[in-house]
Amino acid sequence: GMDLAPKRALALIKVAREVAAGRCDLARSDDDPRLRAISEIGPWTLQCLRLNGRGDLDSLPAGDVAYLKLVGRLAALGRRATIVEVEDFYAPYEPYRGIAGLLTLAGHSRSITAGPPLRYHPPVPEYEAA
Repeated sequence: GMDLAPKRALALIKVAREVAAGRCDLARSDDDPRLRAISEIGPWTLQCLRLNGRGDLDSLPAGDVAYLKLVGRLAALGRRATIVEVEDFYAPYEPYRGIAGLLTLAGHSRSITAGPPLRYHPPVPEYEAA
């Protein structure tokens, strides 16, 4: 199985219904607000759709825990990075931030788990993506 949490499975069903009814086309970014209105569909999901489904090489799912940990290690923060810190880390690679992120993850996958566990960053408003 896919080991989807029940809420995420329900979100996937809702998305499938929107697509099947013709109310949403996953290939069109104009339909992102309709997707975003579905509970459990957030910025991370849409960023992954843009990168993996639409081929937008600049779309970076900065809130992905792998990026939070990786940038925390590579930037020697001693903690997980915030979403804003991940976005800032990859900003020089625009318009290829998404592919730069994937390549960095592939090249430094061991860095994510190496060393002591990274603590969460202090709760700050900057954690939330724009």
